[in-house]
Amino acid sequence: MNREEDILKALEQIASEAPIAEGHEDRFEQRLREGKKSKVITFNFRVTALVGAAAAVVVAIGVYFFTLKNASDEQLAKVDYPQEVKKAKEYFQANNILDTKSLEFKDEKVTEFLTKLQELENEYHRLDTLYQMNVQNENIIRGMMENFQYRLQIIHQLKSYIELKNQSNNNTNESSAT
Repeated sequence: MNREEDILKALEQIASEAPIAEGHEDRFEQRLREGKKSKVITFNFRVTALVGAAAAVVVAIGVYFFTLKNASDEQLAKVDYPQEVKKAKEYFQANNILDTKSLEFKDEKVTEFLTKLQELENEYHRLDTLYQMNVQNENIIRGMMENFQYRLQIIHQLKSYIELKNQSNNNTNESSAT
């Protein structure tokens, strides 16, 4: 016997044992006609081109603003300071010989001086940013120079305080040694 003949006999036997319910063929044909439409993804060239163009525009805008920001940062770095501010900054740096590593941070007075110095440093950075945006404003220049003066005053006060403290410690040590 042939395999095909075996299969056909088996199908006939199954069909004779379990009769098909009434209306089965009609329901089957109706389902075939309605059919489930398969979800096939089709690419519409226009939609694809529009999406690609939109992405290109977004990238171009991003690159434009990035280069614009970098150019403005470079311009800010190239701002030339007036001679007075340069001299004040050089004087401050030359007279700012203070080794903060050797200071006792347990002392409240030293901590207070260092806090004031840090506040003035932050204020100077704020003034520097303002100056870079408006180089013609003389009030900002005056503020920068006063900032250096205040910082020098605090440094001198701190040095004087440290010297006094060291002298009193030396006097205390000498009196306890005798």
